[in-house]
Amino acid sequence: MGPGVNVLFDVRRPWWPQHACQEEDLPLFFAGGGMANRRPATKTQAKRDQAKEICAGCPVLMQCRRDTTGEEFGVWGGLDQYQRYLARRALTKRAKHWTTETWLMWGRELLKLRDRGGRPSGRS
Repeated sequence: MGPGVNVLFDVRRPWWPQHACQEEDLPLFFAGGGMANRRPATKTQAKRDQAKEICAGCPVLMQCRRDTTGEEFGVWGGLDQYQRYLARRALTKRAKHWTTETWLMWGRELLKLRDRGGRPSGRS
C-alpha cells in the first residue's frame, strides 16, 4: 500500500505472520471472566495486563489494534475487550457530531471497501 493511503481496517490481516503473540500462551490473551461492557475482576485484569506487556513489544501492534477493534473477546492490539468496548462507544459518540460531509465520506469509503471484498485500495 502506498504512502498517504488511509485504511479503515484490513480484513485480511497481512501482518498476522509477524505478530509477537504467536509463540505465547494463548489462554493468557483470552483470560476468562468479565463482560466486554464491564471492568473485569482483578485476577482477570492481571492476566490481561500480562498479555498487554507482550503486545507492547510487538512489531505490528498498530496494525493489529486497527484491524481488531471489533473483536469481542481477548487482548488484541494491546487492548482488552473492555478497552475496545470503550473505544467503540467513544467513536459512536463522536460520530453523532459528524457533519453530513463526514458521514458521506465514511459511507463512500465503506462502500468502496465492500465492493472490493474488504480489500483496501492499492491492493490486488
